[in-house]
Amino acid sequence: MGILTYTKEIRLKLMNKLYDAELANLNKQKYNLYRIALETGAWSDYNTIKRRYKRMVKVKKVKYLEHKITVNIGDSKSMWKHLKNCISMSKEINAINKVLIHNNLYTTENEIAQSLNNYFIDSIIEITSNIEPGKKESFTTPNCTHNFKFIEIETDEVLEIVSGFKNKIGGKKLLSEGVIKDSITYTGYFYTQLINESLKYGVVPDHWKTSIVEPIEKVKNTIRADEMRPINTLRSDEKILESLVLGKGTRVKLH
Repeated sequence: MGILTYTKEIRLKLMNKLYDAELANLNKQKYNLYRIALETGAWSDYNTIKRRYKRMVKVKKVKYLEHKITVNIGDSKSMWKHLKNCISMSKEINAINKVLIHNNLYTTENEIAQSLNNYFIDSIIEITSNIEPGKKESFTTPNCTHNFKFIEIETDEVLEIVSGFKNKIGGKKLLSEGVIKDSITYTGYFYTQLINESLKYGVVPDHWKTSIVEPIEKVKNTIRADEMRPINTLRSDEKILESLVLGKGTRVKLH
């Protein structure tokens, strides 16, 4: 009696674009050799493929990032989003050993950090000073009075905002989105109280106003500061406050 059989091909969509079939196959070989090494005690083959896998990951990562930059040329929004992702993906991308500013060369870590901070701050001051003031339009204030009542943020609103965070763990942030998301069930009440006090009295915690600025090369392997783009890494906990203000708008009620 003949039996009819079918061959079915299943394709899995990889969420991480740089982790392709070649890397997946190499990783599988590495895992199999690791199990064999545990049983036999022979680690030579495993160590060889492990080094090969690590080299391949670096190559794939560089090609992936360069491709994303190329395809996003002309789309400033997508480009900025990708550059920020670059920061969390690799520390090596942003390693700067020396920087040239106004014909002055800086080589030590402290000199590089301080000189870049001053350069970027001065650049912002120069840009804002060159912006022409807008035309002022006269208007009359309605002859009426209002009583404003502050509407407090609810804990559920904070939980909703944090639930939309991506599970990013690690990177250069002291407190990542993934850590906040995992602990928000226990810390949500305290975040709510802190945010309400901040909105009510117009005071923002000092550490929320401090962020890490990462210089990204606009020109490959450059040491010139004017060929670097400063990327601001927003604090994850401060992002809750901004999201609430952005999503809810004004928190006052007219009577």
